[in-house]
Amino acid sequence: MPQHRASVGSFQEQYPLIDLVIKTGNEKLDLHRMDADLAVSFDDAGPERFHQEHLMNEYIIPVCSPDYAEKSRLTDRPENLQHCRLLHDRQAWSMDSGNDEWQLWGTQFAVDIRAACSTEFDQADLAATAAINHAGVAMGRKTLVKQKITSAELVAPYPQLALLCHQRYYISTHADRRWHKVEAFIRWLKETAAQEA
Repeated sequence: MPQHRASVGSFQEQYPLIDLVIKTGNEKLDLHRMDADLAVSFDDAGPERFHQEHLMNEYIIPVCSPDYAEKSRLTDRPENLQHCRLLHDRQAWSMDSGNDEWQLWGTQFAVDIRAACSTEFDQADLAATAAINHAGVAMGRKTLVKQKITSAELVAPYPQLALLCHQRYYISTHADRRWHKVEAFIRWLKETAAQEA
C-alpha cells in the first residue's frame, strides 16, 4: 500500500470488527494463491483476471538526507547527481526493471546520470530508508516519501522535477467477493488516497 500503511489505525477505529492481514511482496499478483480478498499494486495495469480499480497516480522525485544534499551540493544542481550514489527499486515496475526510473527521469529532465554509481533494492521504501541514512539519492515515489520530506528526514533537491509515472496504484479484488468488509476497505483506501493527493 502507499503511505496508507501509516494510517491503518484509522481504518481499525472505524471498523473495529474487521480483521486485517497485511502482506507485502514482489511476486506476481495472485489473490487466490495469496489467499487475499484484495491487493494494492503499483504497475502499468492491474492483473487482468481480477476486478481492478484505479486508486491513485504516482510521481517520482529524487530524495536524500539533508546532510547528503549539502555535502554533494545537490540543491538546484541536478548535474551533480552524476557524482552521487543513486538508490533505486530494482523491481519498481515489473520484475527486474533495473534503474529504469532513474533513466526515465534523467531523460525527461535532460540530466546525465550515466557516470553515477548505484545501489539496488527490491522495494522502494528500502531505497528511501537508505537515503535517510545518508547512503545516496533515492528515486522516491512521492506518496511514499511525502511524510519523510515533511519531517525533514529527507529533502527533494529538485522539487520542480517530479515526473508523473506511467504506472499507477491499483486495487484488485475477486469479482465474486465484493463483501461488505472489502467494500469498506476500498472506500477507506480511496478516501485516504484523496486526502494524500
